[in-house]
This record gives sequence, structure tokens and C-alpha cells, in this order.
Amino acid sequence: ISTAPSGPRPRATEVMAVSSQVFHTLFLKTDGSLWAMGLNANGQLGDNSTTSASTPEMIVGSGVVAICAGDTYSLFLKDDGTVWGMGGNSYGQLGDGTTTDSLVPQASLLNGVVAVAAGYDYSLALKADGTLWSVGSNFAGQLGNGTYTDQTTPAPVTDLVQAVSAGGFSSFYLAPPLPIFTIAATTHAAEPSTNGSFTLTRTGNLADAVEVFLSLSGNATSGVDFAIPASVTIPAGDASASFPVTVIDDNDIEGLEGVIITLTADAAYLLGS
Repeated sequence: ISTAPSGPRPRATEVMAVSSQVFHTLFLKTDGSLWAMGLNANGQLGDNSTTSASTPEMIVGSGVVAICAGDTYSLFLKDDGTVWGMGGNSYGQLGDGTTTDSLVPQASLLNGVVAVAAGYDYSLALKADGTLWSVGSNFAGQLGNGTYTDQTTPAPVTDLVQAVSAGGFSSFYLAPPLPIFTIAATTHAAEPSTNGSFTLTRTGNLADAVEVFLSLSGNATSGVDFAIPASVTIPAGDASASFPVTVIDDNDIEGLEGVIITLTADAAYLLGS
């Protein structure tokens, strides 16, 4: 007498990644093949039918490096950087420039991609150059393009992105840590005629030029006792930039006056990105 083993039974072997939505599941094997099972009402399994499958079936034989299951569709990334999709496409979430469902894998308009994410009728793609692209439904602003308008053609959203994730109706991405800025006096200024300077220094990402805005305090009065620029730009590739403190001689004897220069909170902007 033999008995079947208890517990879950293996459905696929040599699997390196799994992506599952409510009604269908994708498997990526170590040989680069893509397998799928589950509900197939919109063709999301990619087997050229709308017949659901209770066991995994191979959809693509090789060359797949990443997979992502959407609500009624599926995405996968090939080793040549192209993104492919199958299933529901009513909002253009397959990224092929149409709103036509596809029962078989269909190439999107994206290339140079290193990661994909699928949400509820919308898709995200991260390119090798760090740019984030989005396509599909946008009723909650999940495409990040400043509108609530759906789009059938992938469009860039931002850059300097390291990773992406799509929720049901929200998107998230990982960006490099913001640079840390410090400011210090390099020479002191005093009436009647001695000008001074400060140096603004950053650590972290130095690749882009950045404009940093300044705020003032102290018992000296800007525009009466001294003048400084409202903002300072650190050039791309540089870790620091100096800026002048110009003394204004008001012909009054006021004793020692101080200037405290700080960085305006949340007011550093990348230039040219």
C-alpha cells in the first residue's frame, strides 16, 4: 500500500524566480525559460489561448532574465534588454503602443531595460541609464508624469533610479542618497573694506551640478551690512564651491556683528537632469 506525500506538491523544478498575482503565476527557470499557470481569461499566460492551466506550461524557451505578473497581464525581460508582455492591454500596459490584448508574448517599445514592475493595469521599467519609464493606467497618478491621463506609449519619468516597485495603484522607486551639504567660513569679513568668503561642500553623489539655496540669520543685516548670493551652484563632478561675502560700509560704528549662513531645508536642486 502506498500513500501520497502530505503537504504541497512541487509544480516546477529548477526555478530561480516566481511572480504571482491573484489568479496566475509565472516561473523563471535557471535555463532562462518562462513557465506560467492559472487563470488565462485575457491571455496572460501567453500560450495563444484563453484556456486556464492547472499545471505550469512553458511559454518561452530561453533568454528570459526577469518576470512580473500584473493583474490581467504578464511582463518579462529578456537578456537583450527588451520587455515583452501578454494578456490584458486595455490601458496600454503592455507598452506596445496599442490597447489590444495579446494571447502571445508581444514586444513592447522599451529597450535597454534592466528591471520591470507590473501594477494594476500599468507598468514600470528601469533602464540601464537609470531612467524610470511608465505606461498604462494613470487614474491615480501612478505613472508619475504629473497628470491623471492614461498613456499607451512608455515615457520617461525621472532619472538616477536604482530600483522600482509597482503596487496596485502606486509606484515606488529607489534613488541614491541625497548629498550631504556642509558650509564653513574660509575667510572672515569686516568693515570697512574686508570682504570674506564661504565654502559649500557636499558628499555623496557628485555626478550632477546642484544648486543650493541659502538662508541667513545673525545680527548683521543683509543688504545693509553685507551681500551674498541667494544660491550657490556646485558644478558637476566638483565636491565644493566658494561664494563671496561682500561687506557694505554703512559708516556706522556698530561693534562686532555676525552673519550665520545656513542651508534652506529641502532646497537643493539638480541642474540639467
